[in-house]
Amino acid sequence: MSFKKTLSTVRNTASTVSTGLRLGNQLAADVKSGNVGRILRTGSSLLGLFSGDSGGTAKASFTGAGGDWRCRLSMPSHPLFSSSPVLSPIRQSNGLVWPYTPTVSIIHSAQYNPISHTHTNYPFQAYRNSTVDQINVNGQFFVETEEEGKYWIAMLHFLRSVTKMAYGNNNGDIQGSPPPVMRFSGYGDYVFNNVPVVVQQFTVDLSPDTDYISVNVDSGAGNALGEISSAINSIAGGSIPSFGGGGGQVHVPVSSLVNVTLLPAYSRREQAKFSLKDFVNGGLVKGGGYI
Repeated sequence: MSFKKTLSTVRNTASTVSTGLRLGNQLAADVKSGNVGRILRTGSSLLGLFSGDSGGTAKASFTGAGGDWRCRLSMPSHPLFSSSPVLSPIRQSNGLVWPYTPTVSIIHSAQYNPISHTHTNYPFQAYRNSTVDQINVNGQFFVETEEEGKYWIAMLHFLRSVTKMAYGNNNGDIQGSPPPVMRFSGYGDYVFNNVPVVVQQFTVDLSPDTDYISVNVDSGAGNALGEISSAINSIAGGSIPSFGGGGGQVHVPVSSLVNVTLLPAYSRREQAKFSLKDFVNGGLVKGGGYI
């Protein structure tokens, strides 16, 4: 090995050790302060350093380019939702996005009625129907910055809003309508691709064992959520309207578990177009929203 090559190897090793020490000290400080979001990011960088993957720190992202396979729940198209200042972060990210990969569970079942005959050991199974049961999406939301905290607030308000009917006054042309049907996507074309769903229920974990950060919800002259770029890859690119209700201060957990239960909701017209041949060949899955 030449002297220059040896010197280069020594320099690279020294640089790696120095970076590792810096990240280790930062991780220790984050653990001491209880900053969960920073712990995740620093830990990811530290693991990447020793595994040879120098892709940088892990950051939550609510926007994506082509090929985005993250779980996403679309926003209802009605102006009642799209014009809401509280839901502006959800609108800017083109629906509710789970920034960290959630646990998704779903059950497909075929129902059979057993027919028992006298003097037989085994019943005959008479097919009744098939069902696609609940889709359960269970994921973590981590909040490190005020901007991420505002997205968390919008997420909570969005789920509250889509589980309510148009009851009471001032609902315009949707008076009396049930909660909206939305589209759920994730993991690519042949897993969940624009599946029509309604939100049956959701739970948000506000644990006493986590820290909370204060988020300023402004109104008036500021009138903006700001550019959500420092931690969530620029969802806005411009000004976002302020929250309504005169502003205020909200305390948001740095780590919370959000569980959303979805029900597939196919209309009669959509079901009338169903073809087992098209489904088996993948056409209805990729282009029709069937699962």
